[in-house]
Amino acid sequence: MSKLNIFYLWFKQTWAYKPILILIVLILFTLLMDKLIMPMVVDLGNERELPDIIEMSLDQAKNILEKEDFNVIVKDSLYDANYPLGTVIEQNPYPYATVKEGRRVYLTISIGEKPIIMPKLIGLSPRDATLTIKSYNLKMGSKSYTPSDIYLEGTVIGQSYPQGKPIKPPNRINIKISLGKRKDERFGVEILSPQHVISITPCHNDRNFQGCKFKTVLTESGQEFTCTAVLVATGSNYRQLIVPGSENLVGISIHYCATCDGFFYKNKDIFVIGGGNSAFEESLFLKEKFANHVTIIVRGDEPTASPVLQDKVKDHQGIDVLLNTEVHELTGENKLETVRV
Repeated sequence: MSKLNIFYLWFKQTWAYKPILILIVLILFTLLMDKLIMPMVVDLGNERELPDIIEMSLDQAKNILEKEDFNVIVKDSLYDANYPLGTVIEQNPYPYATVKEGRRVYLTISIGEKPIIMPKLIGLSPRDATLTIKSYNLKMGSKSYTPSDIYLEGTVIGQSYPQGKPIKPPNRINIKISLGKRKDERFGVEILSPQHVISITPCHNDRNFQGCKFKTVLTESGQEFTCTAVLVATGSNYRQLIVPGSENLVGISIHYCATCDGFFYKNKDIFVIGGGNSAFEESLFLKEKFANHVTIIVRGDEPTASPVLQDKVKDHQGIDVLLNTEVHELTGENKLETVRV
């Protein structure tokens, strides 16, 4: 028996025999596929260069690929804020690869920006609700106020998008804030149905006018109410800025209550329109609490605010006053962008 046969018999009994034998078989199979079988397969059919259809719409990509006799398969879809909904963001094989006619081309499609799941705002304070909205890359919209027997005053009791609903930024979220229990209910006041008042007289006609401490309220329906005092509460409205563009920005960039909405403009430059006491008082409040800089726009030659307030504003480095200036137009869609004076 030759030395080679003896070595083979010995090696066959070792642990390395089977792994090395498998490795040799795999190497031979790979060489056979690469050098013989695959060239034969590749020679079958016509070759074409795969077009680049990335950043095209799915319909457009399908039309181009199918005209070249490729088989289009949508493999996956992904959220991608950089590509519009339905845009091809990946293709396999890659663009300009040389492939056979009828080859399957796998596409990955964008389904747009990933929506945000609307958080719960109900039960929070307006400040916490604002911070939560900003943390979700959303924007605060308008705020409304209404009485509530359940929630304490200053608590958010409503939101324009319900909790858990998918929403895409940068939508504006409107909130409703509790005013607490109605003041009339709190103090036991009776609320009657609306009626037109015809007259208010010091005393009933049947009584002696001299020394009468009561007053009589006569309504259109013929009812009479006797009382010791009459409080006339007709209500009031803010004096609004009526210029082109303002109607779309109220509650977004235009506000009529500095103490209510000044927080939303922390470290911002703010314009205050008006020259009276209210304008100067609100300007001082905004600058001291929130604003980076305040500019007061006064239509006339000089402000009508009290000399004390004018001196305070004059001594304040962060507040400027523009005289003989009038706002003509406000521009901006989702926020104030320019003020034309």
